[in-house]
Amino acid sequence: MSGQAPTSSAAVELILTRLRESGEFPAMSRTVGAISELTPSTDTSTSALANAVLQDYGLTQKLLRPLPSRAAVPLRGAQDLFGLAMTQARDLVLKDLTAPSLEPLLPDWYRPTMAGRRYAVILPLVVNQKSVGLFYIDGDDAGARLLSPPVLNSLKVLRTQAVLAIHQSTLRSLARKR
Repeated sequence: MSGQAPTSSAAVELILTRLRESGEFPAMSRTVGAISELTPSTDTSTSALANAVLQDYGLTQKLLRPLPSRAAVPLRGAQDLFGLAMTQARDLVLKDLTAPSLEPLLPDWYRPTMAGRRYAVILPLVVNQKSVGLFYIDGDDAGARLLSPPVLNSLKVLRTQAVLAIHQSTLRSLARKR
């Protein structure tokens, strides 16, 4: 088949072989091309870029591969914003971190990093009804203005892709043990 494009059944077989061997979905070239077209422009919104990435499960899975943590953040049993988001498995969108009502809920480890921070989005990762981690972003006033419903929805979709990847990884690990 050298020099020829594989037939659709051969392409499907190739993808299935890669899945069996590596356990990962391959990134689709169409998605990589779309991202390449979006990135040179300074007018491209984060939402457009996130939507392009989210169209490809394999690429999303690769981007969300767990990275080594540089700082341990105490979450278990914590009665702060992060711990409560985890224990209650609730999404938190906080548009004003300086609000007096939030003061008692800000953890000690977070306070030194707050300079200039105006908003935070905390999205717990819940797998099999157990909180296993969270997505967290924060930013200044300019970033807070970008927290539109479509952007928040894109973040939640990205979180869902991470949960699916974690769930799939867990299932693969259990299958290997059998």
